[in-house]
This record gives sequence, C-alpha cells and structure tokens, in this order.
Amino acid sequence: MKSHYQTFFFQCHTFRRVEDLNNTPMPKILNREHIRVRIVTLKQEGLSNSDIVSRTGVHRTTVERIWQRYLMTNSVQDRPRSGRPEALSPREKRKVLFELKRGNSKTATSITKKLKTDHGIVVSRRTVSNVLHSFGYVAQEKKKKPRLTDRHKRARYQWAKKYSTWTVEEWKDVIWSDESKFNVVNSDGKEYHWTNNPSKITDQSVRPTVKFGGGSVMIWGCMTWQGVGFSCKIDGNMDASLYSEILKGELMDTIEYYNLDPEKIIFQQDNDPKHTSQLSRQTTQDLGVKIMDWPSQSPDLNPIEHLWDHLARTLREKNTTITSRDHLWEVLENELKHQNKDLCRKLIASLPRRIKSVLDQKGGYTKY
Repeated sequence: MKSHYQTFFFQCHTFRRVEDLNNTPMPKILNREHIRVRIVTLKQEGLSNSDIVSRTGVHRTTVERIWQRYLMTNSVQDRPRSGRPEALSPREKRKVLFELKRGNSKTATSITKKLKTDHGIVVSRRTVSNVLHSFGYVAQEKKKKPRLTDRHKRARYQWAKKYSTWTVEEWKDVIWSDESKFNVVNSDGKEYHWTNNPSKITDQSVRPTVKFGGGSVMIWGCMTWQGVGFSCKIDGNMDASLYSEILKGELMDTIEYYNLDPEKIIFQQDNDPKHTSQLSRQTTQDLGVKIMDWPSQSPDLNPIEHLWDHLARTLREKNTTITSRDHLWEVLENELKHQNKDLCRKLIASLPRRIKSVLDQKGGYTKY
C-alpha cells in the first residue's frame, strides 16, 4: 500500500512514474515540497543517495538532510515559521488607536511621538501606520472646504430641512450664480510627465512660458436647467454698483434668452455683502426677481461650483498656451458657449442628493 507521500507523488501531473525517470532532468516548475516528495519516494523505492543525486541534480548533503528530516517528522512539508515578532502587543496597539481617537494626534508621526513621551513605547512611524491600517483606517489627503462653525451647521441643516421635499421639477426653476477666478494656464502649480529618459529635453518635458504672462481672470456666471447663462469678465473689484448692473444685464439677458418666466424663476446667490447690499436688494425687487434664501459657507450646495471645476479641467487639458488675461477670457467665453445642457441638468438634478447629505451630516461637511 502506497504511503500518503507516494500517493501525492504519483498524482502530480508534473511527475512520471519512478521507473520512467532514468536520466530525466527535474522539471523547472517543481517547488521545494515537490522536490522533497520526489527524493523521499526514490529513497522508499530503495535507490541510493548517489542514484538520487544523479537523477535529481540535488546535492548529496541536501538529499541526506531531507531523508533524515522525513524519518524524524514523517513529513516533507515546510516547517512552520514564527516570523518576526510583532513590535507592539495587542494592548499597545489599542493605545495607538486611543491616541488617534483623542484627536490631539492626527498623524502617524505625531502618534509615534506621543507613544514615546506618554507611554515609553518606541516604534517607527511605519509601524504606527500599519497598526492603524489593521484597524481599518487609511490616510487621505485633506480636502479644502470653507470652515463651518456650529452656527453655519445649524443654518445649513435648517435650509436642507426646508427644501428636503423639493423635487427635481421644482429645482428646474432656480437660476444658480457665482463668481469664480481662473488662472492664466501655466501661471502657477506644477505639471508632470512620464519619461524613460529624464536627461532628454523634448516638447513633452517642457512647460512653455510667455514673457509677462500670468495673472488671473474673475468672471461672473449663471446656470439654468436649459443651459449656461450669460457671463461677464470682472475687471478690478466688484462692488454693489457693478453687481447691480450685472443683474440688470447678464441675468435678465439669460432669462430672456431661454424664455423663462420671471414670475416663476428663483435666483440663487451667496451671502457676499455686495449681493445682500441695499442697492442689490432694491435692484432685484425692481426686476421682479425672487431671491432664494441661502446658508453661508455652502458652496457644496451650489451646483455651478462643479460647472467651474469642469471648465477648469477643460482648460488644463487643452494644449493651447494662454498668453494673457485677455486671451484667457476669450478661451473661457468660447468654452462657456459650448457647455452642454445635459451637464447643467445633471448638476441641478443632484440637489436632492446634496440636501440629503447635509441632513445626514447634521449640517456638516459633505463629499460635494
């Protein structure tokens, strides 16, 4: 009756029967355990160590060691390895998590220092990171968002609660507005490219600059369910007087262009002082424009912010070198004309989800 290892040997597809193995080199795909099985099987068939060496190509000392270990353990499997002992005990690992949850130490480096000064535990930052990973934590880049105080959170929550029953059909009547700044392309920030020859200068490895180039352009724009509205470039600082002229011009031109009903539309603007000034309020009253109440510090609730992001990405992906602020404005005007209606509708249709997110966060930060 065959032993367990002989059975294993004969069931391996990479093996042939022992009597067919004369002068046959060992297959390269065999792992160490397969080699041990073969050597043990050959020994059990009565072959000498010299014959096994010639047939397997394994050193004689290795053959003897494998056979002796088999006689002692009745096994050809790898012995269990203890591995490197863990740097921290389960109790010390919980201290790592405790320091994170306390809130005073927010990075692996600071936690490493706290463990040393407060608990006398000396470990590397990498060990602390690994412990946090084992508890399901991951390190993420902090997102830049407006600071929210308790007052802001309460106002955001109340606003979201007020409009939580609105459907997409009702949000179609809102005109969204905002100002945004766009930098002249290549005026700041870094750009990267992949290369297998870092020393070679090519068109792809160079970021062209223009003499006297740089700066930025501030624009005011609006967005409707029907598409992007009229926009304008703001030279210098915008005050209440200029904003009032924009309402009379670009806003009313947008309403007229899309044939919107002035009595039904609701105009959204943030709480910037020039928007809430007496002159601006009087202008909207004279125009018969209804203003939506709006919580401060809430760009995540305004879908036009994502339109600006989309526009900025489009500019970065262009190969055209922007030579001046006037050139940038020409490019922005052209891109705004081509922003499709589907994008506007997709962004506005996200309002119910944005509101739900604010409610879930009790007025706090959202992913938008």
